[in-house]
Amino acid sequence: MAVSHIQNLDVLASPDSHLPLHVPHGEEGILCSDENERFKIVNDIIYLLPRNIAEHTTKTREREGWKKIFEDHKWVADPSGILSFPDSSQEDLYWRKVRVAFGFALRILGDLSGKKGIDLACGIGWASAKFVQRGAAMIAADFNDTVYNGLGAATQLHKMGINFDAVCCDGESLPVADNSLDFAFICSALHHFTDPQKTLREISRVLKPGAVFIDICESFRTGYGDAEREEKHDCLMEFRGAGINEQSFTQKEYEEMFRKAGFTLVTLATDWMRLDETNNFQNWLRNGLDELSETHPRRIMRWILKYLRFPPMVKFLVWRRLHFTAVDRIFVATKARQ
Repeated sequence: MAVSHIQNLDVLASPDSHLPLHVPHGEEGILCSDENERFKIVNDIIYLLPRNIAEHTTKTREREGWKKIFEDHKWVADPSGILSFPDSSQEDLYWRKVRVAFGFALRILGDLSGKKGIDLACGIGWASAKFVQRGAAMIAADFNDTVYNGLGAATQLHKMGINFDAVCCDGESLPVADNSLDFAFICSALHHFTDPQKTLREISRVLKPGAVFIDICESFRTGYGDAEREEKHDCLMEFRGAGINEQSFTQKEYEEMFRKAGFTLVTLATDWMRLDETNNFQNWLRNGLDELSETHPRRIMRWILKYLRFPPMVKFLVWRRLHFTAVDRIFVATKARQ
């Protein structure tokens, strides 16, 4: 990437001092305004990592963990297919949910012409590409710079005319100036950050007052029912075994983190059927029971028998509670106006 092609140099900043960056005449890379920090650009990736990143062994371990997962499952990030995400993965339940949730996010954000945004934990850059196509100047940010599911794959979109700043950075020390971005986006990744509370504070810092932050398909614990089963979900066990930082939080814990970071939670969409009219509760219940019966065949019958013994009103309340918690979250928040 030529330095002249960096779209967001006016808002990019040192991850440590938050001082502005500039391009030195006749030299490669980027310098901090105090001339004490120099950052490199390699294979179209802008490396804006804080000085203490070497201490974050969990981040390096996670990057290698994702590589292992992709290798084990023989997943390949095909650059030609990135632009069709998530519509091209309709056979996968996760990507079906992402498609619905992302459509919801786009409706909330509206016209993005002339706006600046950050796509945190962007992976292969599919969401950044969608935002660019709608007129936004994007910072596609991730610590993962591999070609498996990181910035190494995302930068291939530059060859297709989809231009954004691919920035290798730490979500807990964002290389962005204060109060400079119009929106922020995360998909299924906040719980992977080493310190989600610190990450949320950083997102709040870089957003303009009143700006929107959207976090779709966020994994969480229900806080109701069998906590041990939730913690031993096959996916969690596999990812943790590979070295991926797979944390879990309840809805209440998420809401408290948002509040402490200075956000007002304006929408909490939990009913996927209202977002996708092709689905309905019967399908949702059947799919959920099928999945539960495959992983925990003995417990499903005990749960049903226990449920049948409840009085009618208790049955209704339990059903509402389960219906309310047994889906991923879409958090839509705004930064407090100053």
